[in-house]
Amino acid sequence: MEETKYVESSIALSRNYQERANCLQGVTGYGTLASFIGGNMDYLDSFSEYVALCVSKNITTNIYESQYGEKIKGFVNRNLSSSERIDRSEKNRRNIAFLSSLLTEAGMKYGIRGLKVLAETQEKQKYFEMVYFILKSYLEESDQYIYYENANKELRKILKAFPIDVKKKQQLWNSESFDDCEKISDFAQKIDSDAKYSVAYLLYAIHAQKYGEQFENTHILKKYYSLLGYHDNIINEIIIENRESYATVAFDQRRYLSLARGMVKQFGTCVPSLDMNNLTQRAVDMSKFDPYYSEKIDLHRHSTYQPQKTISDIFFDSPETVINACKTAISQISLTDGLKENLEGLMKSWKIDTDTVLDILNQADKYQADIIE
Repeated sequence: MEETKYVESSIALSRNYQERANCLQGVTGYGTLASFIGGNMDYLDSFSEYVALCVSKNITTNIYESQYGEKIKGFVNRNLSSSERIDRSEKNRRNIAFLSSLLTEAGMKYGIRGLKVLAETQEKQKYFEMVYFILKSYLEESDQYIYYENANKELRKILKAFPIDVKKKQQLWNSESFDDCEKISDFAQKIDSDAKYSVAYLLYAIHAQKYGEQFENTHILKKYYSLLGYHDNIINEIIIENRESYATVAFDQRRYLSLARGMVKQFGTCVPSLDMNNLTQRAVDMSKFDPYYSEKIDLHRHSTYQPQKTISDIFFDSPETVINACKTAISQISLTDGLKENLEGLMKSWKIDTDTVLDILNQADKYQADIIE
């Protein structure tokens, strides 16, 4: 039982991290947070990008000076440094500058247009409590759903992502659902359009797990969209938009989770002490927590993942896919220093660069601690 809980938590955390990273970077289709970017904010966006550029430029300069020294001395040191040190320093500066730019821009966009209801910690908790109860109420509506447990897993995954106390999450999970349409309508009137859009997307994520390929079974979903304040003439359009966004997210996640399961089974080839049967079973258990996806739900027909591609090929085309897969796969085994060395060699054989490999391994212990928590 504990093993199953761990596997479920590891996949949930992995998916939540992937979603947040892509939302932060503004990846198309990750509308849960992208909706916070308003339609008439071109000026603010341009300004935030300008500020981000200034910050990243200053940080790049400061990091350059800390690595090589100032001005002429820095020029001399750089040209006398080994090529390996230069490459590593250049990469560190690019990464720090990129991350600083990303965070500054996100702070400008999301901070200024942040949800007023989240101004205080107590208010934030109330907000997420209400979102949870809306999702749970929709999940438990008594109709002819056939994939209740899949939808329940999705609700647990969403709850894990909420920025509230772990004990509070446990209380919410064990609480009774409510069936009070008036409360939902009152809540919808107190939040802005961006927050409302996010709730609508999360409802669709639950819907996709609950109904699978019964795409036309949306009468209860429409009822909840109406309670959020959406008018009948645009509800169908919102459903299509959320279906498209969900399909993008689910496709990306199924792709890297499938790759992670393949990696888990490969671990047995480089570490004889690992039981191959246990690894194979773990891969099967991991598959039980994939988000629902099928080509029928995908209106844009994303290019099909080709299993015959090598990991190095995928890393070249989509490094974030391989990085997410590696983090998820490594989180499935108990790590020792010796085991890390073996995994380091295996990942390097996949043509993943040394810095990325070391970053993944250095983060592994903390990542596993987060999963357990």
